[in-house]
Amino acid sequence: MTPGSDHRDFDFFKRPVSRRGLLKGAAAVAGGFALGPVISACGGDSGGGVTGGGGDTGGSPKMGGTFKVGLPGGQGKDTVDPHIAPFAPDDAINWLMYDGLVQYSPAHKPELLLAEEITPDSDASVWTVRLKPDIPWQNGTMVSAGDVVFTFQRICDPDNPLDGASAMGGLKPENVKKVDDLTVTLTYDEPFVLFATDAVTQRLVHIVPADFDPKNPIGCGPFQLVDFKPSDQFTFTGFKGYHGGAPMLDEVTLIQLPEETARVNAFMSGAVDAIAELPHSQMTAVESADLSVEIICSEGVGAGSVASAQVLAENAKGAGVNVKVNKVDGGILWGDDYLTWPFSMDFWGLRNYLQQALSGSTPDAPYNETHWKNDTWYSLVKEALRTVDDDQRNALVGEAATIEHNEGGYIIPTFKNQLDAYTDKVGGIVTNDVMGIPLGRWRFREVYFK
Repeated sequence: MTPGSDHRDFDFFKRPVSRRGLLKGAAAVAGGFALGPVISACGGDSGGGVTGGGGDTGGSPKMGGTFKVGLPGGQGKDTVDPHIAPFAPDDAINWLMYDGLVQYSPAHKPELLLAEEITPDSDASVWTVRLKPDIPWQNGTMVSAGDVVFTFQRICDPDNPLDGASAMGGLKPENVKKVDDLTVTLTYDEPFVLFATDAVTQRLVHIVPADFDPKNPIGCGPFQLVDFKPSDQFTFTGFKGYHGGAPMLDEVTLIQLPEETARVNAFMSGAVDAIAELPHSQMTAVESADLSVEIICSEGVGAGSVASAQVLAENAKGAGVNVKVNKVDGGILWGDDYLTWPFSMDFWGLRNYLQQALSGSTPDAPYNETHWKNDTWYSLVKEALRTVDDDQRNALVGEAATIEHNEGGYIIPTFKNQLDAYTDKVGGIVTNDVMGIPLGRWRFREVYFK
């Protein structure tokens, strides 16, 4: 994937799967219901104190300041390790501290980040990555091929595969080779057409230094961690040496506020400058004395998610199904019983279909919540991953997606519009109407106070 080159760009964005609400479960009716911001972020016009628009709202940018953000969370398991980061606060840390070889733009188009070029051989079984020169780590050393080799060998270690391994197409650590200080080759046993896009754009494969220490983490992203308090808050300073240009902000503080009401109160009182997951409305809990099915839900899934579960329960009565809504904290929903709930709620953000399948539906997917099994479907997915021709691959994807839509374990009741909020003294937040990651996918490098 090289601007101006003769190599194919492998444009795999013809069938995007955008989800943010999936009613999940592992039984025959099993489904997943999720409501979180999927195809939207910061939409609306500016003005007053609560702002839903993306981009500048007027006023001249000012350098400096501390940007305080309230977000769902409250997990004692929070981590700064980008390769094992399942929760919302971890997601934010990952995007702020670390960079990958490639990223998706707000329009969901691949753009080179650490990589200067990524090129395949004729059948997409050997990929060559060429890094941009002179990209600094936050400790002053330079990003090199050795760091890329270490990163992918760490993620794809067969004895301890990390969360991003499932989307790497079966990459073997010994097949990741350093060519020179800026060049790496990755060789697959069979063609893998997603490497330059869905594989290396995922946050779970962001590059770390070869001497990476999770207790003293160093990244090459726009912000550097200075204080880490799991289940409470995290503080970052702007990295002046960032290869994409220094952030305008001096600091970013992420404050975990698991309850919707607490987040809104913090924003309205001015305690924070922005919040993720602004509630759409408040709804009275639906009560019933004789319920036969229980759905596990949590406000940690996203604004309005518990209310949506209540609407589901009310509507289900018309079909003769009694649904008990059991609201739990995010720590319970995604705790020890995660992946075993018979019927529960979760969310998915935008992914292209094959990446989504590898993340949540294949037998070895790290987040296989429904435990649905269909050999025909799985064969189509594996064949699609080996198919270089776009039209042939898209036909296979269409067949697989149709089977999963009709027979799979997920119930998708809605594609929810996400609302975030930031004060009118904040500028530079970019609307991301496609991917559905809060606050413009945490692109704070260009955020500023006016």
